[in-house]
Amino acid sequence: MSLKYQNFLISFQNCNRYGTLNTYRSVLSLILDKEIGNDSVIKRFCKGTVKLKPQTPKYTCTWNPDTVLQYLENLYPHENLNLEKLTKKFVTLLALIEASTAQRVQTLSKIKIANININEMEPK
Repeated sequence: MSLKYQNFLISFQNCNRYGTLNTYRSVLSLILDKEIGNDSVIKRFCKGTVKLKPQTPKYTCTWNPDTVLQYLENLYPHENLNLEKLTKKFVTLLALIEASTAQRVQTLSKIKIANININEMEPK
């Protein structure tokens, strides 16, 4: 019986990630109401796939945000900044927050200036 499931999984062996293959295995278990993951042949097949196609990091390089934060820290006091510099500082901080919370930084591009309301009142 496991040979039939293994042949099904082999048809997806060329997918880029082991996680995709693992998802197909889980779906088979769910649909067929069988614990395919515990089958010794399927276990060996999945282990072999991991060895043939090891997982790679999502990103090839990363950067240290401290450099940017140190630069932004020097842009103070805010009263001495023109609107352009203050806006760029604000947007950069928003981008860093978005990136740290795993949100999509592209959402910043959706901000429309026409939708921004300027209130001349002093904060209370």
